[in-house]
Amino acid sequence: MIKKFIYICLSLILVACSASLKPNGSNTIVAGDYVAISGDIFYHIKITLPEQVKIVIRLEEHAIADVSAAIIATKTIYTNGKQVPISFNMMVPKVSLDAAISPGFTVLLYHQNRLIFINKSNMPYKENVRQLIKVDQVY
Repeated sequence: MIKKFIYICLSLILVACSASLKPNGSNTIVAGDYVAISGDIFYHIKITLPEQVKIVIRLEEHAIADVSAAIIATKTIYTNGKQVPISFNMMVPKVSLDAAISPGFTVLLYHQNRLIFINKSNMPYKENVRQLIKVDQVY
C-alpha cells in the first residue's frame, strides 16, 4: 500500500514537471528540454500489412511490479500502406525520461480497431541508439 502511495506521488510530480516543458513558439524544440527518440518497428513473418494500420507506440515505466505501467510518452502513426520496417520519431520530456527507472516500449498495431500485432517481450529504451522494436502477430 505504501509503495502504491509513493508511486502515485512520484507520478504526479512527473506530470507536473513535464507539463511545464513546452516547445518554443517556432517549430524547433528548446534544447535540453526534450529527448528525440527514433526507431523502427518490424516483424519476421512474411505477410503484408493491411492498407490502413494504426500504430500506438508507448514509452512506459516498467520498473514497478504489480502496478500498471505509467505512460511517459505516446506516439500514434498511420501506415497509409507502408510496410515494415516502419520508422518512428517521438519527442519525450527529458525530466520524465530521466526520472524513469526502467523505461520500455509497448507497441500496438490495430486494423479496423482490432489488435493485430503487439510486442510480447520487454523492449527497453536504450539511450543514444536507434530503437528496434519487434512485434508479434496476435491470433
